[in-house]
Amino acid sequence: MNKNSIAVIFDMDGVIFDSERTYIECMVEVADKYGLENMEEVAYKCIGLNENATKQILIDAYGKDFDYKKYRLESSAIFHEKYDGGRLPVKPGVKDVFESLKKLNIPLALASSTKKESVVKELSDAGFIDYFDYLVCGDMVEKSKPEPDIFLKACELLGSAPDNTFIIEDSYNGIRAAHAAKAHPVMVPDIIRADQEMEMCSEFIASNLYEALSYICSRLDDIKNRPDDQEVVVKNEEKVNALQILSKIEKVVAESGKIILKADRSNNVITSKEGHANFVTKYDKKVQEVLENKLLDILPKARFVGEEGEHNEEKGSGFEFIVDPIDGTTNFIKDYHVSAISVGLVKDGKPYIGVVYNPYLKEMFTAITGIGAWCNGRNIHVSDNELENGIVLFGTSPYYEELNKKSFDTAFSYFKRSLDIRRSGSAALDLCSIAAGRAELYFELILQPWDYAAGALIVTEAGGKVTTFEGGEVTYNKPCSILATNSIAE
Repeated sequence: MNKNSIAVIFDMDGVIFDSERTYIECMVEVADKYGLENMEEVAYKCIGLNENATKQILIDAYGKDFDYKKYRLESSAIFHEKYDGGRLPVKPGVKDVFESLKKLNIPLALASSTKKESVVKELSDAGFIDYFDYLVCGDMVEKSKPEPDIFLKACELLGSAPDNTFIIEDSYNGIRAAHAAKAHPVMVPDIIRADQEMEMCSEFIASNLYEALSYICSRLDDIKNRPDDQEVVVKNEEKVNALQILSKIEKVVAESGKIILKADRSNNVITSKEGHANFVTKYDKKVQEVLENKLLDILPKARFVGEEGEHNEEKGSGFEFIVDPIDGTTNFIKDYHVSAISVGLVKDGKPYIGVVYNPYLKEMFTAITGIGAWCNGRNIHVSDNELENGIVLFGTSPYYEELNKKSFDTAFSYFKRSLDIRRSGSAALDLCSIAAGRAELYFELILQPWDYAAGALIVTEAGGKVTTFEGGEVTYNKPCSILATNSIAE
């Protein structure tokens, strides 16, 4: 074993794929079918364990007559039906981290409690299998995590001593096993937060994979000379910073959403602005005030452009928040429950971070340029449907009467070529519907930047395309038309 050889070992479920949560949902679905109570709580105990250990936990919980084989087969069937073929959600930054470590000539292994057949299939479907030099799976070792066997075997294959090996894990049992192996445990918590024991057993607790990579890069000097490739580290630090900013914005937006949910519409909340049916409520102003104060606490030097304020069309440099406190104000007034908070963060005139939150459904859509798009933390992607098999969303440009007829004529044209059309009243949520694969095309003949600053980025990071209706570049300092598609529907 080479004392100076540095290596990294990854767990799979909960680290590479968002599969812990998805499989637990499948387990609960089958449990509900058979009237088994508390399955979610029991399933959490199985995280990081191999099949034999999982089987024993379920039998202990539901009795010796529990038909584990039948239960497992039904849960697996649901899981594969939903997620086979590369549809398993991937954690943010996975490919970037693999590429960075390979660029640093650091060998990688995967050590998962899952059976090898499933590991190979899931990694192959996602296009990740070639990043790994070795795979060690649950059916290849006798003792499951929290025993260190699986990691010790991986170290042996890699030719790296455990004290030169970083192990990235999300589960308690995985961190216990990495600690027992006397390696360098790096925890990236998934659905279970780190407790005091995990803080003691982990060398470092990261909020995401980029942060884990930063830590590993920072430790290379302690083990051997740092590779002469600072570019990897610098680019990674930028992504860590973006994820940290996003996390702070999400918290502010979620808190602001509570103002909308608690709104009292009983008296004098509405005033009018210029244009037909263009309303503002005291809650638009209240939410914007909270957002402005708290967002500028995150980035004190940023500019703030909100719908309910003064605007200019100068192009700014640096950071700029572009905010609609309640996108879908008429819906809000009518208690229609299709409204959202939209926060776009622009950097040097280009979209950088997008957050759209529907407080009624508790759906938080987010995106970071060059990293990805998510809904409540799960990767989202546009559909692959042609227009004829798609749904078209549109806005009527209600404040611009000269565009009303053209809007409906265009909608009718799309109606004849698609499955159907929809009009929700919230441009931000319509854009997120394109990003999430719920619809295929959205258009509106004129919008303000705060209507689309966040949603447009979410679409593009989900694999879609956003231009003006005429095919030009979207502007973030003045109004423009919007055409958003899944890149297929035209």
